[in-house]
Amino acid sequence: MNDGTAMRDGSKPRILVAQIGARRNYAVPIVLHRGGLLHALVTDITAGDFVSRVLRWMGGIVPSKKLKQLQDRRPREIPLERIVSLAYFGLWRAIRGRCVSSPGARRRFYALQNKRFCEAVHKLKVLKDCDAVYVFNGAGVEIARTAKELGIRVILDQTAAPISVEEELLAEERSRWPGWEPDACQPEDWAQLARREEEEWQLADLIICGSEYVHRCLVERGAKTQKCLVVPTAAAEHFSPLAEASRQNKGLTALFAGTLCLRKGIPYFVQAAKALHGMVRFVAVGGNGLTRYGLNEAQRWVEYQGFVPRSQMPRIYAAADVFVLPSISEGSAAVCYEALASGLPVITTPNAGSVVRDGEEGFIVPLRDVDQLVARICSLSNSPYDRDRFRASAVARAQEFTWDFYQARLCRAIYTCFDRS
Repeated sequence: MNDGTAMRDGSKPRILVAQIGARRNYAVPIVLHRGGLLHALVTDITAGDFVSRVLRWMGGIVPSKKLKQLQDRRPREIPLERIVSLAYFGLWRAIRGRCVSSPGARRRFYALQNKRFCEAVHKLKVLKDCDAVYVFNGAGVEIARTAKELGIRVILDQTAAPISVEEELLAEERSRWPGWEPDACQPEDWAQLARREEEEWQLADLIICGSEYVHRCLVERGAKTQKCLVVPTAAAEHFSPLAEASRQNKGLTALFAGTLCLRKGIPYFVQAAKALHGMVRFVAVGGNGLTRYGLNEAQRWVEYQGFVPRSQMPRIYAAADVFVLPSISEGSAAVCYEALASGLPVITTPNAGSVVRDGEEGFIVPLRDVDQLVARICSLSNSPYDRDRFRASAVARAQEFTWDFYQARLCRAIYTCFDRS
């Protein structure tokens, strides 16, 4: 697979990736390392560092599931000498994060911690030895400022729609579904993150958008369209379709995967389940972001199986017939890639940022349109031929979004900001 062409002098650019946490399981630094472009990865906690060992006896401070996630963080393909771990920052963030409960406080907490992370990266010598920095939305302002002063290019990964877009959509959802989620986030709570994003758009030489939806939202909010390139991500390598002979056909099963929350459109999945009660089985897996009232409403019509480890998700997809994600706002939902790779027709919205094509791998339904959602589920329930056709198309479509293709697309995109005069 061709990763792109070298710079004009024949060399490859040296990219420093600065990221908090294991975003998409370190997809960006791993593919840049495979392409020979990674200069260094600066992150918080990785498995094996001093703080991860300290965390082993901190079960009373850090919840057990979170503790396990922190201990397991490791970009396994990247040599240790290329990883800079800001472990004490990660430890402090994990402990302080336990005290944050409300959505508004969480937004303010993220803004503060993102700034502190950037300030820590700013002090590192490794920052001065690269050709470009690769940062993520809301967590790159101070790094980008320093990079511009040093004549270093800035690449911004806009992982989701701008926070101002997302919060405006969520405010509408909270009015539609009162009591389903905890206390609402107020504009003053997310304003600082929104300002950080807007400054990042100004500083960036290149903005990577995970989907056309993100690209459109950015331009609508003032980002320069010539800076933006759409680079879809990839289907996880360990997802594949179940052999048809192994599939048990006992009526249609519709699957929702992801956190149960308003942003992912769970009320519309529930309304579809209510409308098709007794005709289609509706299953939801994922963490719970609803109130007790919201969860009770969901469980009246939907079989909720709770959080499922990532390693078990292939089994969950294999037991379903159609994947449904009536999302209000995403970057480019990973679960849609996984469902396609698992051979499932996908029904979703334009705001999910998926690579699903309407009428080919599934259906794109209008935002908040329960009637259309029900109609499309019924059409698949009533037509085994369409289900088989969509399954074949889903598998073929997933093959266009493998990690090799993601690496090639991302590396080519990065070279564009070095080719510009």
